[in-house]
Amino acid sequence: MHRYFPVRGLRICGAPVYVHWTVMVVAVALLAYSIKAPIAALATLASYFGILLLHESGHAWFARRLGCRPHSIHVGLFHGRCTYDTPAHDWTRSVVAWGGVLAQFAVAIPLVLLDQLTGAGHLPVLGPMIAYLGYLSTFVAVVNLAPAPGLDGAQAWRVFRLRRGPPGPSAEVHQPPVKPIRSHLRRVK
Repeated sequence: MHRYFPVRGLRICGAPVYVHWTVMVVAVALLAYSIKAPIAALATLASYFGILLLHESGHAWFARRLGCRPHSIHVGLFHGRCTYDTPAHDWTRSVVAWGGVLAQFAVAIPLVLLDQLTGAGHLPVLGPMIAYLGYLSTFVAVVNLAPAPGLDGAQAWRVFRLRRGPPGPSAEVHQPPVKPIRSHLRRVK
């Protein structure tokens, strides 16, 4: 992919992580603009790009668990991409498609609950993290599940129509004939 730079020392599920140059430009601009509140700016920046990295990490984790080696994770300004070995079956591809949004929900739901129960979203550093990794991440995950080309939902929802494993010649279930059980015990007279 063009204009992506490796993040040295960062590998997720064995896959190297690459960041688009626009991410670095926006990060520097945001930090320069927020010079009076650099901690809040860093928390906001880390949380926003954390959504993308978390999502792609979910794909990588599911791919690896299903036997498809992750090759790379690319994070752009508004989207990401996880490349992995091509699965042998559509069912596997559909499960991997769910990986990104499930990873987002696994982080977002506890953060939203924390905010709802304690009001932690009003704290200076936790506020941006809860807003981005909680509320915004949930919204992004739901939108990403739309069955539209270019979104995970185009593949993810197919998991409910597909069988696990290779397709057989027929959808019928064939049972082998039942053989009588022979007793190895002798009859005692």
